[in-house]
Parts: sequence; C-alpha cells; structure tokens
Amino acid sequence: MLWFFKKRKQLPYPTEVRNNVQYYVVSPSQVKDMNGANVKFSGVVTERPEIVYYTAGFPLSLENAIEENHGHETLLTVSGVRTIFKGIAFIKKGDSIVVYGKVEDGHVDAHIIETEYAIYRRE
Repeated sequence: MLWFFKKRKQLPYPTEVRNNVQYYVVSPSQVKDMNGANVKFSGVVTERPEIVYYTAGFPLSLENAIEENHGHETLLTVSGVRTIFKGIAFIKKGDSIVVYGKVEDGHVDAHIIETEYAIYRRE
C-alpha cells in the first residue's frame, strides 16, 4: 500500500542534476545495464542519424486532426548506444555529443542532447 513512498535505490555512480532531474553520469558501455534509470553519457555519433516522421491513431479520425499525436524523431547511435530523440536534431556522423535521457529496453530515450554548437531539449 505504501509502495509509492518507497525511495528508489541509489546506484554507485556520480550524479548530476539538470532541469530538476537527477542523472547518473556513466560511460556508454555501462548504459545497457541501467534499465529504467536516468543517465548522462558522452560519445561520438557512429552512424548517420535518421529523422523519422511518425503518426499515431487512425488516419481519417477527428482525434488525429486535433491531438498532437504525430511528429519527428531523430534516431542516433552514440558510441554503440541506440538513442531516440523526439524532435529534430541537426547532428552528423562524427559529432561529439552529450546525451541526457532515460534507458528503456536497451536504448536511451533522450531528453537533452548537447553538441558543440547547440542544445536540443524536449519539453
């Protein structure tokens, strides 16, 4: 009954707070073992990024016309870690980037991507 008051177990990694969210600072090789945790890691984009337009719902429904259930996502591979960013990020192969996000099913759902020239954030 009081399970929602239970604190999350702390992991033995240094932490950093960004936008009131605590991220564990890890290397790209440690990311896949941290399912469900918020992580920060840096690396190099090893494959050409792909920008995909996605839709949800029925194509001719009124809900599809009104709701915001469509958009773009950028698919990246950063030092061997599959990363998904909901939005358009202008990043090219070979760029050094810093990713803040949540690990889900072996990939990172990125909240913030920092490059040398820009910061991409998801609200």
